[in-house]
Amino acid sequence: MNPNYQPARDDEAEWSVLSAIFAEPALAEKTGKDILDPENFWQPVGKSVVTAMRNGLPPDAVAIGQWVNDRLGNGAVAQLSEKILCGSVTVGAFDFWKKRLVAAAKRRKVQAAAYKALLGVEDRDADADGVAAGMVEAIRNMAARETGLPPILPATEFEASQMDEPPELLAGVLHKGCKMVIGGTSKSMKTWTLLDLGLSMANGISWWNFKTAKCRVLFMNFEIKPHSFRKRIRAVCDAKKMPIPENFHVWNLRGHSADLRTLRPRLVERIGDGIYDVIIFDPIYKVYGDRDENSAGQMGELMVELDKIAVAMDVSTIFGHHFAKGNLSTRSAIDKMSGSGVFARDPDSILIMSPHKEDNVFVVDVVLRDFKPVDPFCVKWDYPLMRYAPEENPDQIKTEANQTKYTDEDVMKYLDSKGISFTELTKKVKADPGMSQPTLSKYVKRLVEAGRIERESTLTGCGDILKKKDVDF
Repeated sequence: MNPNYQPARDDEAEWSVLSAIFAEPALAEKTGKDILDPENFWQPVGKSVVTAMRNGLPPDAVAIGQWVNDRLGNGAVAQLSEKILCGSVTVGAFDFWKKRLVAAAKRRKVQAAAYKALLGVEDRDADADGVAAGMVEAIRNMAARETGLPPILPATEFEASQMDEPPELLAGVLHKGCKMVIGGTSKSMKTWTLLDLGLSMANGISWWNFKTAKCRVLFMNFEIKPHSFRKRIRAVCDAKKMPIPENFHVWNLRGHSADLRTLRPRLVERIGDGIYDVIIFDPIYKVYGDRDENSAGQMGELMVELDKIAVAMDVSTIFGHHFAKGNLSTRSAIDKMSGSGVFARDPDSILIMSPHKEDNVFVVDVVLRDFKPVDPFCVKWDYPLMRYAPEENPDQIKTEANQTKYTDEDVMKYLDSKGISFTELTKKVKADPGMSQPTLSKYVKRLVEAGRIERESTLTGCGDILKKKDVDF
């Protein structure tokens, strides 16, 4: 590279933006990741500071100082202190310096594309058309960012790009910024289930058998009267022995249903970005407007509106949806929801609650886009909660004839207090009733959770030892 090459930069803007953020930490959330992008900064200390904040560190002098010291050394910490921590930039001047920071970053990208092209054409054997096309593509990608479109990237550049994996709000089920739907019959207590989920996430405690990250939750209540909804909140918190969380907010909109296209700008304006981690819509049909639930195109538009909310506010959206009418026992789990198949294709995480042969019990099928599969499991209604119920068999889903292929007794009949190896048990259940090893593994895992089987590890090579526990179910 030409030693005289000097990338475009605005050091004063870089230091001023970060100085203002340290003076007023709330600016870190308000600015969003478009400003706290390492590519916006040229100075190594600035790049390191914003990388630290993108990795979850607050704009705290001690925490950031340790981060910078570990990566750049004591000299960088001195620069951090002089240029950022001791800066005198007022919060009111933040927008001015932010514009200068972004402008310098844009100039640097254009300059880099032009310089790359210049070096390319200096090679006598270079393909001038290819070099020109590369420069044009780079400029187009920068213009695309201005219109909100992501750039087209070579796989090598995509692989090397800075990319933060979003946090898991519901462990193994839901990332921040994604959509989730809970589908069920009209008597599957979906509102109670969504309320339990929201309150559990706000408190950071387990929901069903899933761990949650402590979140800021907004529950948009379109259906339940405020006095009744307040009683429900108290009932759920009392049942789970948890406090009513301060970071669980309710927007009572009964009587104010509207098309989500109309509601979305008002929602974004009222709340702003970075305030919540999760928004729950209950029920979702209250924001259809004039849309036809059976129209794939119109329901697709609804999902786009939810995507826009997720992007604009950096939140996950969760909603409940009802089953179609009629006998659904022969349909696959995701095809049981009413209306367009968009509900079964678009959300990132889908939880389907199908009636079990036992009253007040539901089989939950989990369909995930970004996580490893989750085995079906059961939940049981125990006012005011839908509780995780590992003692119930998810294969015993309700059908017209209430017939199931296997029962728990198909496994339990081979167990006693002395124990049997998993290998030997596999042979027995394969012979009668014909159960496969993967299915047996699911049964054993659930029955261990339910307390009916005790598992002991062994090093003999014949698998774990399984014993029947003296529990009466």
